[in-house]
Amino acid sequence: TRDWVEKEKGFVSMEWLQDRFIDAEDAGVPIILRTTKYDPRGKFGRCIGTLYINEVNINEEMLDKGLAEEYVK
Repeated sequence: TRDWVEKEKGFVSMEWLQDRFIDAEDAGVPIILRTTKYDPRGKFGRCIGTLYINEVNINEEMLDKGLAEEYVK
C-alpha cells in the first residue's frame, strides 16, 4: 500500500504476530494453520486460513484488538 497510515498499522500488526509466534515457540505450544483448500495460497502467494496458537483463534484475536480488518467480498 502507498497509504503510510495503513502501512504503519501493518507493521504494528506484524510485530504483534511475531511476538505471539516467539512466545508460543518458547512455551512449546502448538501453532496450527487451518485452510479450506489443498493449496492455501491466495493470488499474491500468501497463505489463507485460520491461525491457532494453543487453541486460540489468532484471526479473531487480531480483529478484536483492531490489528486486522475482516475481508468482505
